[in-house]
Amino acid sequence: MKYTLIIIILFMGHLASCDFLPNRLRIVDFNKTAKNYFVRGNVPIKNKQFQIDELRGSLYEITGLNRYKLIIISLLNFLTSKESKLRYI
Repeated sequence: MKYTLIIIILFMGHLASCDFLPNRLRIVDFNKTAKNYFVRGNVPIKNKQFQIDELRGSLYEITGLNRYKLIIISLLNFLTSKESKLRYI
């Protein structure tokens, strides 16, 4: 069976303690031929736990899909500003 591909780009702003906000999950692009989605949102973490069920529920709400292959790309930078400055000097 062929699966639809969903690629998610996760990012977090300046608030490291920010919880997952499902209402901020958005479809950035959709390929009708391949039926692939490109989605963005903030990190699905709440109480230091990855919220895969909440993420899947949100994906179902915006795509209507139950079966898909999920690829998650995280754009988080875990370095502090001091570490970042030292790394690139």
